[in-house]
Amino acid sequence: MKEILYIEDDMEIGSIVKEDLEQRGYLVRWLTSGEKAEEALEDAEVVILDVMLPGLDGFTVGQRLKRNHPNVSILMLSARTAVDDKLQGLQFADDYVIKPFHPEELAARIEVLFRRNQSRTCFCE
Repeated sequence: MKEILYIEDDMEIGSIVKEDLEQRGYLVRWLTSGEKAEEALEDAEVVILDVMLPGLDGFTVGQRLKRNHPNVSILMLSARTAVDDKLQGLQFADDYVIKPFHPEELAARIEVLFRRNQSRTCFCE
């Protein structure tokens, strides 16, 4: 089963996204802050990460995760639309999606990240 670590402090958005992704067949571990992200990562190949989190912001969490787990794919999911925010996120993240978003688009972008991870680990001829 494809595993996702989802870090989002907004309870309404978080529950909607988690439920939608689980209905699509993903195993989703949801945190409401980035404090325990490292421990919660376990077997997740994709991290969905909000920027505005209590305590550590999403940029800090994402940079740490990418530094310590370079093969994990990170998708920033944020209401912050400024070009500077996007550029900052894309220095370490694999994608940046702006809220509000359509669930179909989010699912498609997540599937791209899983395919990319699979092609990295496939040693097929």
